Parts: sequence; structure tokens; C-alpha cells
Amino acid sequence: MSFNPVGATGRRPCPLSPLVIGIGALGSLVCNGAPDSWQFSVRDSAGVILVSNDSDSVSRGCVIVPPQPVATIPSVVQGQGSDPLLHQVQGAVILTDGRIVVLNGGSRELLFWGADGEYRYAVGGPGRGPGEFVNPTWLGHSADTLFVWDTGLMRLSVFDGTGAVLTSHQVQVEDGEDVPQSIGGRFDDGSFLVRPGPFAFFGAQTGVVRFPQTYGRYDLETRRLDRLVNGRGPETVVGEGAIYELPFGKTHMAVAHGSVVVAGDNGTTAIRYYDTKGRLVRVVKWLSPPIAVTTRDEAAFHQYAAKTFPAFARPPRTARFARERPRFSAIKSDPSGWIWVRPFAADWESPAEWLVFDDIGMLRCSVEVPARKVLGIGEGHILGLQRNEFGEETVQVFALARRLP
Repeated sequence: MSFNPVGATGRRPCPLSPLVIGIGALGSLVCNGAPDSWQFSVRDSAGVILVSNDSDSVSRGCVIVPPQPVATIPSVVQGQGSDPLLHQVQGAVILTDGRIVVLNGGSRELLFWGADGEYRYAVGGPGRGPGEFVNPTWLGHSADTLFVWDTGLMRLSVFDGTGAVLTSHQVQVEDGEDVPQSIGGRFDDGSFLVRPGPFAFFGAQTGVVRFPQTYGRYDLETRRLDRLVNGRGPETVVGEGAIYELPFGKTHMAVAHGSVVVAGDNGTTAIRYYDTKGRLVRVVKWLSPPIAVTTRDEAAFHQYAAKTFPAFARPPRTARFARERPRFSAIKSDPSGWIWVRPFAADWESPAEWLVFDDIGMLRCSVEVPARKVLGIGEGHILGLQRNEFGEETVQVFALARRLP
């Protein structure tokens, strides 16, 4: 990942030329035109690069995602019975030959589809043996090597492109360390960003609390888990006869991005870049006015929770709510060195609007992604997860084209 020199300020034009981007059998797109210019400033403060996007109007056009998918992995597959094959999908990737691999949390399997869209086979299943899973929560890949994180076993398993087990790594934690919950991506050096798990001890604290959490870096060669970035967990209501995450509450999130961690507390409009030693190197800010949580938002949340959450995980009908909406709900990294931030929206069922920041931290544009949930962003595709009114899941592949200077 490279950053442009600092010291720039003012209005920057966007002289972008058309670029055709395709990926295997997914097809290609041609982009034409150019987005508007934007206001920004970049300065160095004691070795930390500060990037400020000073316009509250965001143009479109630097990224194009057509609304229709170029490929769809259905929930029910002919010849595999009448029950949905996809259930609790945790991730999906596209291999170099166009094959699609889905991590299916419900069956605890890796499901393989051909580049032609035909279902091929499944590997894994419930268990603790090699290649088996208890609670798989993350799927990543490097070329045709697959990585699966199992939260239940605190184990990272490595598979080849056919699903054969290559190796596995049991992550050990010492007393006082956060238990790893999931992986936040893979760094350029092959190590992994480990996200902290939920807290289990509340002590005498009551009310709305946030507990400190530490993100770690796990190295496959040394098998070391090093502390990396400190954050704060989700706002949680403790007491009143219940424990639940505060609806519309703030939380902290982070992703691995090249050789840095990009992290942010979604109560703010800022993301911070840290190197793999945990040193702050860049801060990117943008403008977004606060939005109050309304009674309509509260009613919509309860409807959404009733359809989506298991009964034990739903906040009570008398739940407290945050006063303001979070500023964003997800951070994603893409292979071009760009960061995607999803502004928070109370309409969970609609296509998502994303803000796209380039490798400097400039806010290039916003783009509507048809997928309800983005599983991954590639050079020329987006993998998305959809659910219909019956809760059936499908994985969809959308073409992506971007215009680069």
C-alpha cells in the first residue's frame, strides 16, 4: 500500500479515464464520465498523517456496481433435498479459476460451486477433528489457499483449493487476554488480525457500559498472538434483569488492510490507521451530521430483531435505546488499497450505501451496493448475502468497475 505525499489542501479535481475491469467468467464493465471534485486537506502532525474530507456532499461515479448479479448461489439446490443448503453464511470467496467457496455456519461446512454456477461438493462438518468445525465465523483466502477461523475451537484451519486440510493452528491466550472471536483479515506479511470476543464478566457495573477490548496480530510461523490495537466493545445494558447490546449503540471495529490496521469507533466520523506494531500513522475524517434515534426507528428495530435474532438474543420490548444513530456500521478493505465505510441506516433490508476512500484517505464517492450484507470486495467483484422474507439466504456476485487516475 502506498500513500501520496502530504501537504496538499483545497479542491482536488478527479480526472479519471475509463477503465475496463473484468474477472474470469464474471464479465466486464466499462465506466464513462468522472465524478465531481471534492474538498480535502492533508497534513502531518508529529508523524501522523491527518486527512480531512471537508465537504458534506458526496458524488458518485468512482465505483460502478450494477443492480443485477452476474451469478447467484441459491439457498435450495436441485438434487440436494428440499431443505435450504445455505444457512448462517459466514463468508464467501472466489478462487483464481472462478470457483466460489461459501462458509456455511449452519452445517459447519465449506461448500464449493464451479465457475459455471453448479454445486459441486461440501467439506468439513461438525466436530473437532482436522477440517471439522464447532463455530466457524470467518473465511479468507490467498489465491487458492483457504483460511477458516473457528471461534468455538479458537483454531485457524488452512485448506487448499479443493478443500483438503493443509494445517491447523490452535491459538493460545494467556490470563487476562481477550478471547479471540473472529478474524479481521490477513496482512500482507501473512499474519492475521484477530478480533476480540465478547466479555463474560460484568462485576458490579450496571447501566450502559463499554468494556475495553484489544485487537491482536496472529503470526502463523511463530504462532504468537501479539496485542496490537485497543478499542472499546459495544455499548451494553447491564442490570434491570437483563443484559443486551444497546440498540443503535456504539461499538469499535477494525480490518486488516495491506500492512496496516484500519479501525474506528462508530460513534465518530473517523477511521484510524495503525501499523503492525500498533503505532498510529494516519487519521481520516469526514463530515456527517448526527441523526437522532426516533420512535419510528425503535419500532423498526424491534420488527427487524423479531425476524432476525433468536429469541434469547433479542433485547426486551422495554429496552433502552441510544439517543443518536451510529455514524457507520461496517468497514471493508479492497485489494486496490481503498477502504469502504457503510454509513449507518435504520432500514436494514434495503441496499446499502457505502463511502469509498482511496489509498490516501480521500473520500472518492458513494456507491449503492445491492447486497444487504457485503461478504467481500475483490478487484472486479463484490460478494453479497441476501435474505428473503422467509429467511432463505442466497450468495450473489456483483460486477464492480472503478475508475482510477
